[in-house]
Amino acid sequence: MIAVIGTQSTNELIKTVLGDYRKDYNISYYHYTDRTQIENIVQELIDVEGILFSGFVGLKTYETQKNRSNIPYGMITMDKLNLALGMLELVLEYKDIDVSRVYIDYLGMIKKYEKEFYDIIPETLTKRAQTFEFDDFSELTRENIFKDIQKKYNNGEIDVAIVSAAKISKELEELGILHKIDTTVIDEYVISSFNQLVNDIKLHNLNKQKKYFGIIQIKEKEQVNSLDTLLNKYKDNNEVLNLKTAHDKIYFEIISEDIYISHEKVYYKVLEDILNESTLEFSMGIGIGRSLVESEHNATKAIKYASSFGKRKCFLLTDEKDILGPINSEYCLLVNEYQLESYYEQSRHLGVKVFNLCRLFALYDIKKLLTTEDVMSYLNIAHRSSNRIMAILEEQGILEEGFEQNANKVGRPSKKYRLNI
Repeated sequence: MIAVIGTQSTNELIKTVLGDYRKDYNISYYHYTDRTQIENIVQELIDVEGILFSGFVGLKTYETQKNRSNIPYGMITMDKLNLALGMLELVLEYKDIDVSRVYIDYLGMIKKYEKEFYDIIPETLTKRAQTFEFDDFSELTRENIFKDIQKKYNNGEIDVAIVSAAKISKELEELGILHKIDTTVIDEYVISSFNQLVNDIKLHNLNKQKKYFGIIQIKEKEQVNSLDTLLNKYKDNNEVLNLKTAHDKIYFEIISEDIYISHEKVYYKVLEDILNESTLEFSMGIGIGRSLVESEHNATKAIKYASSFGKRKCFLLTDEKDILGPINSEYCLLVNEYQLESYYEQSRHLGVKVFNLCRLFALYDIKKLLTTEDVMSYLNIAHRSSNRIMAILEEQGILEEGFEQNANKVGRPSKKYRLNI
């Protein structure tokens, strides 16, 4: 069974496209009126093979919850073109109202999590329209958004509130300032997102047939026993198998169902629990293979990538030589060992570590424009090193300047780079 999780109005639109059965999968629909309800919905799911969220809020909520399941999941792709056109339509509709007195609730979310899309939205909106500002995703609740709108309206700061949540729109009707926007659900986006999830489910089932091996290397040898004691708890719960300790390393087999790999991201709940319970410095490598010997060999290589990347990090190496990491992180990227070999001579010529160079190219697969801050985060390097790498690549003609960003903020605009190949 595949679970579709979203607001009732959006789910009804999705259901007209997918129905209750498609491609050998039953489809069930689950509604929420506030993102805080999503964790309970997921926990109550039975015999679910995949989850399809109708929007970014649901997806982000699921990825941040503590009891996240290791099953394939995805999101129906946002129709960004229609959303941008919808915003322009709103500007025209309220042309008699100063844009600074217009409130758009989802603008803050786009600003925080869809930065490249935010950059192409007309500055008439991004510079002047008001929105819900938040530092932590947990603050993004229907109640907080409603209170923010109500406060600004009562203070005479806004005349129009444009909201995407149906529940908020009902509560705002009495204020007399509402314009509710329904983001159109496009058939092809629904179908393509569903098909992607089905492919992820098939890949997940294929991966479950392989062997997984983990190695943890402790920085201080005398602390091995402390971490070994912690891991024994997971051994007792059958979350790790055949736990062994030797010198500064801990070896164990991993239950394949406990690791989820999709969209070039990896999630392993046991690692998250270890990081939360222990403050010890260690590196972890996970290997996948068609046999235990192959998976242990790959884990040994993966731990070297983890050690070179930074403290308390974990990388995974597959039987296809794909290197993924750091796992359980939004900065996870995929490179292949064959890429490292092919770029080795070029990296020596440039004076840039080949692992960093390949991760940088992998980052350009998901982002078209990069700042030095992006490179710092994804490569886990210092600001000075990030500036040096980008300057070298620009000088060699591999990168070129894109455009300057943050012109509306105080201080020097951030320079952005794009690939020149």
